[in-house]
Amino acid sequence: MKFLFRSSDGMCLPQALRVKAEGHQVKLSVQMPEQQDGGSGLIDKAMNFQAALDWADIVIYDVQDGPLYAEAERVREQKPTIGASALTNQLEHDREFGIEVARSAGIKVPEVEEFVGHRAFGKANEYIKSFASSVNWVWKANGEAPTGARTFVANGGRDEMRGVLKHLEDLYRQQKKSADFILTTKIEGAEIGTEGWFNGTTFLCPNHTIERTKFFNGDLGEKTGCSGTSVWATSLESPLPQKLLLPLVSVLAGKYVGPIDVNVIIEKNSNQPVFLEFSPRMGYDATFALMELIPLGEFSRLLYATATGQSIQLSIQSVFSGDVRVHIPPYPAKSSKDSDGESVGVPIFGLKKSYNSHVHFVEVMLDHEDELVSSGPHGNVLSVTATGDTVEQAEERAIKLTKTITIPNMRYRLDLPEVLQKQYNEVEATGWLGNKPQPILGLAQWKRNQTNQNRQARF
Repeated sequence: MKFLFRSSDGMCLPQALRVKAEGHQVKLSVQMPEQQDGGSGLIDKAMNFQAALDWADIVIYDVQDGPLYAEAERVREQKPTIGASALTNQLEHDREFGIEVARSAGIKVPEVEEFVGHRAFGKANEYIKSFASSVNWVWKANGEAPTGARTFVANGGRDEMRGVLKHLEDLYRQQKKSADFILTTKIEGAEIGTEGWFNGTTFLCPNHTIERTKFFNGDLGEKTGCSGTSVWATSLESPLPQKLLLPLVSVLAGKYVGPIDVNVIIEKNSNQPVFLEFSPRMGYDATFALMELIPLGEFSRLLYATATGQSIQLSIQSVFSGDVRVHIPPYPAKSSKDSDGESVGVPIFGLKKSYNSHVHFVEVMLDHEDELVSSGPHGNVLSVTATGDTVEQAEERAIKLTKTITIPNMRYRLDLPEVLQKQYNEVEATGWLGNKPQPILGLAQWKRNQTNQNRQARF
């Protein structure tokens, strides 16, 4: 089988290497010029996308950045294709649209308001005045935001949020960006993601994810996307897949094929899942952790079945998978003139060039002496995964493996076993997990809920 992985930045290199290790022909096509070095010497790079497309049997998009979703819509007419579509581009990047879809699917949503244009910040200040001063707020950008404008969660009520809004307004003005953002009320509770791989009619491989996104131990510092995560398999009959995934069948049918994660907080007061966001794509570290649970030879079968609309049986380990992200400067900065080249060519010790199912190369290549080095440009070098009977044990084993690797200036969080186990315990206490982690022995079939189908028809 011939697999073509298409990416803006090449962060699907671990998935491509996994499919190659399973005995298939694989090519990686990277859109961004500055990301071309990732995987060099490790994977066949496709410099001519159209020629690679003609060659491929299956095409996998890991993101829908920029024009890739429109490209994927065209490719889907030619080849079985996973990921990226017009619908999922809007679901991920237009947060208010995503919230409306969640509401129509019967998922509880937070108090939310969108602000656009030159008066956005003034209107936002007026809006939060209509609530008690003690209410905490979450600020999230719609689409592209200025450098330095990251999701912010206020814990000091209205005054804290007003100060942050002033700072953000300055960033938008200085960088000449048009304001487009949402404010939502902060929800107190336990956060969890529920993912399924949609094959056009049903979900394959349902699983749960918990993660920590802050840079430093103790959840200090900026959000990085992910610092560490834990994943475990579930079934479509479990409470959260029933609540969060099944109502999406009629939303996605005919418009998207691939993985989608629904991120929620189980609210303390109501004990109900409250919608946060959709991630309709591969989940980077979450996908690496999922691959740890899937026997070698099975991941490519999952991709093929998803792309071609087939139902399959997978033997997934009934344990937890733990992931640790390993990085070097200038990460998590995406660009810095003062650090150009800082994350390129840094030697990596303690690893072999052959495939290792526990180590997932992201920004890694072979140098001119055929040695493993970092490829840059961001410093997100690799992730390490392991399994365990508990979240804590899985994370401890991943950290133990990480300590056998040496990269100058490498950093990673050491508190993941403790904080992720605590997060899992909080989710489990809500009763929404139903049972302990379990293997997927078969793929459930279900009838579409007519009420939800009618409710979502406009999407």
